[in-house]
Amino acid sequence: MKVRVPAACMGRRTGGFSLLEIVVVLAGIMIILAAVVMSWSSLMTNIRANNAMDQVIQQMRLARYTAVTDRRAIIVAFTTSPATIQISQVPAAGGAAVTLSTVPIAGAQFCTVSGLPDTPQGFGNSTAVSFVNALSPATPVPLTQFNADGTFGAAVGIPVNGTIFTCTPGQTNSARAVTILGATGRVRPYRWLNGAWQE
Repeated sequence: MKVRVPAACMGRRTGGFSLLEIVVVLAGIMIILAAVVMSWSSLMTNIRANNAMDQVIQQMRLARYTAVTDRRAIIVAFTTSPATIQISQVPAAGGAAVTLSTVPIAGAQFCTVSGLPDTPQGFGNSTAVSFVNALSPATPVPLTQFNADGTFGAAVGIPVNGTIFTCTPGQTNSARAVTILGATGRVRPYRWLNGAWQE
């Protein structure tokens, strides 16, 4: 017995995809995946840079808060390799400072990116951790500390302005900076975005 196929169905394709259609779809998927991978890499760089900057900000604000609360000077020391911030408290009776914490900065280093200008504060960018005497910029700064009145400097009445730069070497978009205004102890963050330092 023969089955008769209606003439209207004879010209129709009966399912499946051609090789050309499959290749086009796969090419589209590959393009999208490539874009996602490139965006992901840039996103991860920014996340690590922001985390490092946030750690610096947190330590600076904690040091200032502790100085004001305890009414004692808090010395802040920076080690570049590996990047760490050490916070020490000066005893009430004097003598050697007592270390309160040593915090490693994860995801970045204290470094500057070649060719980038100083922050709008203009505290200097000759080194990754740059501090200058606010009253006499040519005077070396032997010690940086938050004082009991909340100021940042070598001692009460000797304000020191400074900038702490972090980055991933060779990656301009990872550049971050944290400035400290000596007269008030204000901590301000900056990110390098679209060719300029932005808060």
